[in-house]
Amino acid sequence: MIKFATSLGFSLDDLPGLFASGEGLDHEQVMAHLRERAAEINHLLSTLTRQKMQMEHLMQRLEELWKQGHCMSACELDGLLDGLNIEPSDRA
Repeated sequence: MIKFATSLGFSLDDLPGLFASGEGLDHEQVMAHLRERAAEINHLLSTLTRQKMQMEHLMQRLEELWKQGHCMSACELDGLLDGLNIEPSDRA
């Protein structure tokens, strides 16, 4: 039960509260947590999908330039990295 609950995103600290009534699981709390976790997953999926598309664009552009024997300009690279939401400190 613990492994299953943690696989759904419940922390070990959440578990005592789920059984607080003494009559088994608190159904409302379980459903509220599952809805919250599903929303978090949807947000993560959306973010990852957007980042994947941006990275594929970057890879395609780099391949085009490199085939022509060119390097990407710093200005173009900054623009693409901004689209990837990479902070300046993470670019080094």
